[in-house]
Amino acid sequence: MQNLMNARNITLSGSETIDSQQLLLMVNETRKEHGEPPIRNNVFIDRIKDELESEYYKIFVVQKMNNTE
Repeated sequence: MQNLMNARNITLSGSETIDSQQLLLMVNETRKEHGEPPIRNNVFIDRIKDELESEYYKIFVVQKMNNTE
């Protein structure tokens, strides 16, 4: 998690902001370090919208043709 905060030497304080693409790069770098696959841009944007629009977290799991996740 600390790597996520320091990814690419990005430090935020006060009114500084980053865009969703910078955040996606940070998230995917951290996921890679932990052996997890990257999140696609369209899925990441959907997750951001979900977080901003509602109280409930939507589970983003794709079901494969053979009914597995």
